[in-house]
Amino acid sequence: MDIGDLQHHLTEPGSPGEAHPTVIIARDAPVQPVLDWLTKRFAEADDLATVTVRIGDSHPGVLTRAAILGLQAPVSKGVFGGGDYTQLPGLSPVTVLRLRCPVDGAKFSRYFYDEASPPTCPVHLGTVLELEL
Repeated sequence: MDIGDLQHHLTEPGSPGEAHPTVIIARDAPVQPVLDWLTKRFAEADDLATVTVRIGDSHPGVLTRAAILGLQAPVSKGVFGGGDYTQLPGLSPVTVLRLRCPVDGAKFSRYFYDEASPPTCPVHLGTVLELEL
């Protein structure tokens, strides 16, 4: 991708009274730093929906937030999505707690247990699950 490709994603400016921040880009500028800079500007200002872009001495066009995000190269999130290789903070591995329903012995697993608000059985409503040690 080059700066010329960016120009193809520009739309015509709206009415002359509309004010958009204007960005002037040299025709020979490397495209990735420009895209990174524009993406950062959109990320910093939630209310920024469009910017006017002038590439070299060309006619200005408008670039939308959606267009700039669509121009960015995809980021690999691994085989199974963004949660690959994540772990909870701390030094030791996570311990899965085993819980048991005192009524029928059904088993459940949890990652945390708060004695002030213990989990209850989803089948036997109101029955507090017992922690298996």
